[in-house]
Amino acid sequence: MTVGKTFSMTCLYPYGDEGFEDTNDQSMILKVQEGDFSMLFTGDMGKIEEQAFLDLYGTDESIDHLPDLLKVAHHGSSGATSECFLNAIQPVWAVISCGENNRYGHPHKETLERLEKQGCQWLTTSGQGAICIEFAQEGYTIYGYQKKD
Repeated sequence: MTVGKTFSMTCLYPYGDEGFEDTNDQSMILKVQEGDFSMLFTGDMGKIEEQAFLDLYGTDESIDHLPDLLKVAHHGSSGATSECFLNAIQPVWAVISCGENNRYGHPHKETLERLEKQGCQWLTTSGQGAICIEFAQEGYTIYGYQKKD
């Protein structure tokens, strides 16, 4: 693994006003690359935006390669991170940013079931605290960090 010399961040979507009414639907999709490791950050996009993204990129070489880590959309809401989207991008890891005991019940059970069906390991900020990724020549390590009181 090449570490520290190849970091890049690319905005893959949207390209402008896509005609979506809800500002959540215009969330940026960012690809972050460090060596051979890539992450896909999906903001608050829903199923319609997922399909628009797949129509643009599919799973071909235009994404370079499938992401190792997915930042799950909309805090793990059941209306995002569809089975179709997961089948197309095939992440190994998923990170869900959500507050402990939040009023929306994020992450939703349906989303976690879709991730498990895909064979994707997942971590939540509500359960593991800050999610850390450490890179080394031989690979990477992903873990949660919670400050001790």
